[in-house]
Amino acid sequence: MAPEGALLLAGLLGLALGSFANVAIHRLPRQLEARWRQEAAAVLGVAVPAGEAPPNLVAPPSHCPSCRAPIPPWHNIPLLSWLWLRGRCAQCKAPISPRYPLVEAAGALIAAASVATYGLTATAVAALACGLVLLVLAGIDWETQLLPDALTYPLLWLGLAVNSAGLFADLASAVWGAMAGYLLLWSIYHLFRWTTGKEGMGYGDFKLLAAIGAWVGWQQLPLVVLLSSVAGALVGIALILAGRHGRDRPLPFGPLARPGRLDGAPVGRAPLRRPLGKRPLSRFVVGLTGGIGSGKSAAADCFRRLGVTVVDADQGSRAVVEPGSPALAAIAARFGPEILRADGTLDRAALRARVFADPAERHWLEELLHPLIRRWIAERLAEASGPYAVLESPLLLEMGAPPAVDRVVVVDVPEEVQVERACARDGADPAQIKAILAAQMPRAERLARADDVLDNRGSLDELCRQVAELHRRYLALAREKNAP
Repeated sequence: MAPEGALLLAGLLGLALGSFANVAIHRLPRQLEARWRQEAAAVLGVAVPAGEAPPNLVAPPSHCPSCRAPIPPWHNIPLLSWLWLRGRCAQCKAPISPRYPLVEAAGALIAAASVATYGLTATAVAALACGLVLLVLAGIDWETQLLPDALTYPLLWLGLAVNSAGLFADLASAVWGAMAGYLLLWSIYHLFRWTTGKEGMGYGDFKLLAAIGAWVGWQQLPLVVLLSSVAGALVGIALILAGRHGRDRPLPFGPLARPGRLDGAPVGRAPLRRPLGKRPLSRFVVGLTGGIGSGKSAAADCFRRLGVTVVDADQGSRAVVEPGSPALAAIAARFGPEILRADGTLDRAALRARVFADPAERHWLEELLHPLIRRWIAERLAEASGPYAVLESPLLLEMGAPPAVDRVVVVDVPEEVQVERACARDGADPAQIKAILAAQMPRAERLARADDVLDNRGSLDELCRQVAELHRRYLALAREKNAP
């Protein structure tokens, strides 16, 4: 999908999610109040006061709070309906709060920024979820000065869960971030109460900063607090000067914590600073390689499951010899038309048998294809999103690792395992696989040039566990390289 199309779809989805966020902002406090009344009545041993049943997040259908008229679907289109109705109910002409289009627009911005920053990955989904929950908390806190446990606790646990895979911070930093976030505001609360005799904030504020710490890690909390403080000062001064806020009236913390979250994603990760698909100069690239039958593809799949973009050099080697390409014409001219299949595509097995039996022919083929493949790889890396990308290439070291590669990880198994797996996978003759091994870099030299090694003698789960450990390390290294 084109980058602009992905951003457009993300924005439209964000508008819809922002509309649902408005429902949660309006209805969740009323649900909580009804539950508190029931609990208080149970403690006091009195009957629950009669009244209208509180709404849930699904029913009843939306209606005007002034005249109770149902809102038809065509008057409930995010952003557009409010503009079309000029901010008033179609029935009674009562004003509709501008909070509704603002939240919907914020939802679109969060969704688009998450995709622009992380691409179409699981990391973007996690960032979007975090941003939307914070948006709902901000709206509820602004209107009611409540930060419901029903949102802050799940947000905290979700932050720890996603960072168990190292999506935004390593798990240790996330745990310390949660503890530091809570204790920081808890300490300020008690110090302020001790010195002034007043309560400067509520316990919900502690939990919210703890949840943010679980997402961004302890290292980013000072920036979150600084941005929130600056935002609070600016908003408070503006409201006081406008005569809309008293000096002794507290400001809600939830909306002011949002400046520390530029795109719904943790401030520790790259904020929105580039169009989708444009490569920042500080891109961190990991080269993934290994001999035939070592399990490079399995390791690459483990990285993909973690939301990392993987550029497959093998795919590039196929792309540069597609029918009609100059490279394919040159290959056919040198090796004859029998090197082509009936449909005009390259018979890769036949070509492999020819070149690995003749070092001179292999050298000629490498001189032809390697520059083309390098150019294809550079273009794909430039389009990748996320803090770092993986370049999967069986000949990464043989071709000379590109300057863009910051770290080389080798997938390793003993040579007899390579032969066994490659024969089982390709149905090839062991002699042919051994010839390929002989043409590749020796195992000892490959390991000597590796920065990291994945031992793939065990199960797929064991391999993915090793990849997850490297993923957390690479996130930290990428943050260091991408730091201003």
